[in-house]
Amino acid sequence: MEPEDWNVDDTKLASQYVLSGSERRYILTGDCGGPSEAYLNRQINGKVDLLTERIQDFLDDISLYHLGDYWNENAVDPDSLVYRTQLVRDQEISRTPRQNAGPEADLAFEIGSLFGMAHSDTDPTNLIWDFLLGVVGRPGEEIEQERVHVQRIIGQIEKRYDQRLFELGASLVLDGEDGVEEMYEITRDVLRAEGITSTVPLITSIVQYQIDPELSSLDLNESAHEEVIEDFLSSTGDHPERPQDFSNEDDWDETGIRSIVHRLLAETPLQELEDLKSSLEADTHQIYTRKQFGAQAEEVIRCLPIDDTSIGRDAIHSEIPSSRAMVTAVLSRFSSQEDTPLWAMQPVTEETSDATWKLTPYGRLLYKTVYEYEGSPTWIFRFVANHDTLTDQERTIISDVLRDRD
Repeated sequence: MEPEDWNVDDTKLASQYVLSGSERRYILTGDCGGPSEAYLNRQINGKVDLLTERIQDFLDDISLYHLGDYWNENAVDPDSLVYRTQLVRDQEISRTPRQNAGPEADLAFEIGSLFGMAHSDTDPTNLIWDFLLGVVGRPGEEIEQERVHVQRIIGQIEKRYDQRLFELGASLVLDGEDGVEEMYEITRDVLRAEGITSTVPLITSIVQYQIDPELSSLDLNESAHEEVIEDFLSSTGDHPERPQDFSNEDDWDETGIRSIVHRLLAETPLQELEDLKSSLEADTHQIYTRKQFGAQAEEVIRCLPIDDTSIGRDAIHSEIPSSRAMVTAVLSRFSSQEDTPLWAMQPVTEETSDATWKLTPYGRLLYKTVYEYEGSPTWIFRFVANHDTLTDQERTIISDVLRDRD
């Protein structure tokens, strides 16, 4: 680590907060220069003690710039900043090409990295949530606009993380393989042609299987895959190795990938999961938007236990500001009771013999999707693509729903 990379300037004056040139040089190299080691340590520790005050002054100044209309979007030039956190980590955080989206993204990464180093042993959920609200939050009367904005961002985050998993996972698991990106595109096109949602974990597992079935999490009949490859080879006259000629390699990959997808459809509940995903998408919208006499469906359904036990409407009423009648009205419209219209693709709730309420197996799956997966149902494809990444409860819920649909 070169001191020159850190703006170690001996003429840089010491300030109340900022490390002087000699202090920076001492931390980087151990060279005291003119001052004594004890003096430098005392000065540095004193500035560490002032970090809270320094941050407070920074927040105050930025807020006042905004209040006085001095602030403008060009006040900070992210392209002129030099980022340091990766240099001081024991191991760098992997960043994929798609994530290096420019100076503003680098600045955001640096800020997040600083918080990560300061709070490495704590759950960052609240920190990230409040940061998101600080960026896109709206006044109470504009909560619907905020909801739409936040859900869109969460959806984009999920997609970007799936992409990160693919780019990093494929580069690690498929190390040394050429044409991974091309196989990714072929797989996506094949899935789309079959009407299957092309989630990145599903694509990754298919690509892995195409290259080496032992690398993949898919549980398929390998002999059937070999038969398809043998048919391809006999039709082309090639020897039984993956072709090195690029003009033929796309045909090889598409044939193998199409075979894998067809076998997934035949040997696994992939098509059933696709149909289920469509139902979950529609019913997630119902949960978010439906209300009866002021009782919000999202609030009522949230009160039901997910562990297949039941709860009385009085207990639900105690949790939300709605009458017992309103609570019952919402529960009834998500159930199979014949005297009320069904607000979902299939029943979500059911009334027990002792007049309490519980979630149906499908209701438990919808609950998971709405409240634990931020309304995105694509997680259920892990039942086929990454079965071991699901919890026992999640595997049981999906199995129960699939069995009920047979």
